[in-house]
Amino acid sequence: PAPRRRTRHFSGNRESVKHGEQGHEEVTMTTITGLKSLSEESQIPMSDMATAWILAQPGITSVVIGSTDPEQVYRSVHAATVELPDDIKAKINEITRPLMEALGPNLDMWANQENSRIR
Repeated sequence: PAPRRRTRHFSGNRESVKHGEQGHEEVTMTTITGLKSLSEESQIPMSDMATAWILAQPGITSVVIGSTDPEQVYRSVHAATVELPDDIKAKINEITRPLMEALGPNLDMWANQENSRIR
């Protein structure tokens, strides 16, 4: 939905967007498509793959996950127990690298570097 498209992934010309940057819609969609294909090929649900990949990163010891019902909590707990094979982690890194490079070092997804709330 349009109100959800406020991050720097999307064009700064969209309604409710405040970052003022060009956005990276094409590479974002390419990344999502690649991750979806990897999820299907590996038979690992995307949500499990995402949580397991984050937890596999050096220095990461926990993940904050929201939920709207008990079933999502159970799925999230399960996702935290998934061990990704090294080849899957490497493929995720390969698929996401162009988007990470496009977004750059600014960790604030809602503001440009100048107005970033993260210092």
